[in-house]
Amino acid sequence: MQALDQTVVYLARHLTEVKPALDPAQIGMDCSLTADLGLDSLDLVELANRLTSDQGVTDLTPWLAQAMGPGGDTVRSLAAFLLDAGPPGPDSDGSAPPKEAQP
Repeated sequence: MQALDQTVVYLARHLTEVKPALDPAQIGMDCSLTADLGLDSLDLVELANRLTSDQGVTDLTPWLAQAMGPGGDTVRSLAAFLLDAGPPGPDSDGSAPPKEAQP
């Protein structure tokens, strides 16, 4: 669960860069990016572009398709997608989410 929590911190940084009026304390795992945090479609595209360039995830389409459904656009769902799909970034200092340790 620690990796998921660290990924949420990483996402909170990107979310506040996309939507500067957001208070990081408002960003919880089960928050909807659109309904609760107020992101619109352009904000989601900007967030996707930031994550793609920072995280190296080349295809956020599966998550975006899921996000279009009711309740699918949560911080938790995006964090889980990044943990499953993306290569790890440099560190777990908030700059990129860590990957779960492989046995």
